[in-house]
Amino acid sequence: MEPLSPKSADRSLRWLASLTGATAVLVFAWEFLARQVPSSSWNLRGVPALLERMGIRAALLALAWTALAGEARTDEAPTRRTARVACAWTGSLLSFGSLAASARSGHLGTQITDASGLDGALLLGSVLGNAALVFSLAATLRARVDR
Repeated sequence: MEPLSPKSADRSLRWLASLTGATAVLVFAWEFLARQVPSSSWNLRGVPALLERMGIRAALLALAWTALAGEARTDEAPTRRTARVACAWTGSLLSFGSLAASARSGHLGTQITDASGLDGALLLGSVLGNAALVFSLAATLRARVDR
């Protein structure tokens, strides 16, 4: 993979902010439909509390990526820039994927082992996704502050 230029990294984070914001809107709509009476034709399966958590996380991340996207340091190492943007995308995908699977299945993803084996996978995806997001947010903030 070729290292990203500062402009490409900025564009990538702006795309991530836009997609994360769109995710928030879709998840809030899903939550609204999940709150409908189960016998209703409008009901869409999902755990409303988990959907609410996912929607709030998506909205906050969209705001964070929007605020942090911008002219970062031009003297930042290209491989570091590429790594923090890749972590942002990977962390978002893992975090939202595990939250969506959790909301759809009803498994909270907080148990290391369970009979179905799904909670361990959800927990792993959530932990890895959140770790990648924390690294990427911290590195992006640092790149913005140090310029």
